[in-house]
Amino acid sequence: MSLKNDGKASEKLFDGLYKVKPGIAWYQFVDTYRARSFVPDQPADRLLIYEGQAWLVEIKSTNDLARFPLKNIKKKQVGHGRYWRQAGAKEVFIIHHLIWNKFYFVPFAVIDQAFKEKRSSIKWDELAVWEEPFTFEFYRRLV
Repeated sequence: MSLKNDGKASEKLFDGLYKVKPGIAWYQFVDTYRARSFVPDQPADRLLIYEGQAWLVEIKSTNDLARFPLKNIKKKQVGHGRYWRQAGAKEVFIIHHLIWNKFYFVPFAVIDQAFKEKRSSIKWDELAVWEEPFTFEFYRRLV
């Protein structure tokens, strides 16, 4: 796996996992960065529907060995998450550490709290509880 951190490899892993699961509908939002800001900020990378539950899925990747930096999560994304949660949707941040090839399935509330505390990052030992193998079953733990 390449250590280039443009997010594409992590998103490709996610798409490959969910394209083959029956009973799932998902949609890829337009990437504002790749669209050169010609589209407004989107609420997440993907919208996933499974068992009647809507999930906003934001896929992030990093090479940082000490912590997950919050600088690549826009304040608008956190605002979107709050809005969608009020309507009953769930939101998860899938954080892929490229060097360790580990995945962290972090609930929106954890990221939201870090923003409320005006933190710039979250240390890996704080996120260790959310580390899981990259499988379809992650969502059961977050429901």
